[in-house]
Amino acid sequence: MCLDARHSDRLERAADLILHIHTYIANSCHTNQRHQEKIPTVMEKIINTCWRNNKDITRLARWIRCLFQMTITTDPVMSLRCLDQAHAIANKAAMQQIPEPYPVEELEWLATTAFNHAVDLWFASVDEGDGQDTAKAWAEKALMLSGAVTIGEGALHKALQDKWMRLRGMGQQS
Repeated sequence: MCLDARHSDRLERAADLILHIHTYIANSCHTNQRHQEKIPTVMEKIINTCWRNNKDITRLARWIRCLFQMTITTDPVMSLRCLDQAHAIANKAAMQQIPEPYPVEELEWLATTAFNHAVDLWFASVDEGDGQDTAKAWAEKALMLSGAVTIGEGALHKALQDKWMRLRGMGQQS
């Protein structure tokens, strides 16, 4: 009933409740794996439903960040979808198809966190001998998102791109 699109106020409350439940389960010594695995899927459905109906970008951006954070190590596919969704919403806002801009702080956080994850994956692949393609995918998503940050004349994008090129250069030298 909470996922019924006619009740957006319920969806908003359900999303906040799900975030609290996830935090509780994640910090609990009595972890129920089955419940913990369902939480991101329900959260993703709420985000998609709210996006189609009321387009409160500030709230959606926070939920996308939270979903991204809860799945970055457990469900990389969903985490990468969060980055794609944030980018798509930011682009629509930039083209003024929706009135409210995507919060810059949220884009910066997603881009830098995804980039840092790419760096972690890169160094793990150097140690283990595989996984550079995965690191590259994460870096590309981070660069894509950082390109949507228009404040500072693209300074974040330039900084991340420079760091990624240097990192890849280090890998080619060894």
